[in-house]
Amino acid sequence: MSLRRPDVKLPFAGKVDPKTGRALCVWCGTPVTGRRVRWCGDDCVMDYKLARGDQSAARRLVWKLHRGVCQICGVDVNKRRRQIKAEHGYVKPEHRDLVKWEADHIVPIVEGGKLARDNLRTACRVCHKDVTRKLRQRLVAKRKART
Repeated sequence: MSLRRPDVKLPFAGKVDPKTGRALCVWCGTPVTGRRVRWCGDDCVMDYKLARGDQSAARRLVWKLHRGVCQICGVDVNKRRRQIKAEHGYVKPEHRDLVKWEADHIVPIVEGGKLARDNLRTACRVCHKDVTRKLRQRLVAKRKART
């Protein structure tokens, strides 16, 4: 299922601050400063991309916020990858799940969560698989309860 929503409008597009005559940020409406023309900062650009459903932007944001540290168990997957490479010279196939991280929704989309900054977290692949398994169990239980 695609989360893309190309119809998200820029609420302040073309607006100008009447006091200063400066352009307003097309997303949040604050005056644009410096060399910027349409956006007040990178956070507004990122929030707009998230509102449009850009999954790659969500992954970049999660990396920027947590740098690969699992927000569930606290493991630093990048540090673990370096340790495994130092020990074995490469990452063995059986260790691949231990050295990868994934962007996770705190409140899953199927349960009403949004693709937004405050609903994203980093999860190591092991924790993400566990969270996904529990989500599937909840969804199956809900489906059985309806029938």
